[in-house]
Amino acid sequence: MENRPVNLLEACRAYARMLNTLDYAHLEPWLQKRFRYESQWVLKPITSKQEFEDYIVKKLICIKQEKQKILAEIGYLDKGSGRRKPCVFVCQDTSDNMIAIALVEVSRKISRIDLCIAPFPHKFIRTGEYPA
Repeated sequence: MENRPVNLLEACRAYARMLNTLDYAHLEPWLQKRFRYESQWVLKPITSKQEFEDYIVKKLICIKQEKQKILAEIGYLDKGSGRRKPCVFVCQDTSDNMIAIALVEVSRKISRIDLCIAPFPHKFIRTGEYPA
């Protein structure tokens, strides 16, 4: 990745690509060193790129070993008045089983990802795009 500010949609695609391929290498160059990750399934915030790498690589290995099927779809949160924010919908086994939504923040690179239990479906716009 070049040394230029990242686009939020492209940042979401990098995260989705990592989940769809179970390969951290797709996301690693997009992350700031002072990166923050929070999840409703992780007890305390992860506050650095290295700490996140240690966590996510183990998580991806576990998903592979357990032969879980993860589908990460690019989507948008509808903020009303035509304002849409790119995000990543995380599904398990099928695209109909949405389990979480990833909200991404960027400055020059990805500075933060929050993984939350999926909010109300009427706030979503699904695209059918599953980066690989």
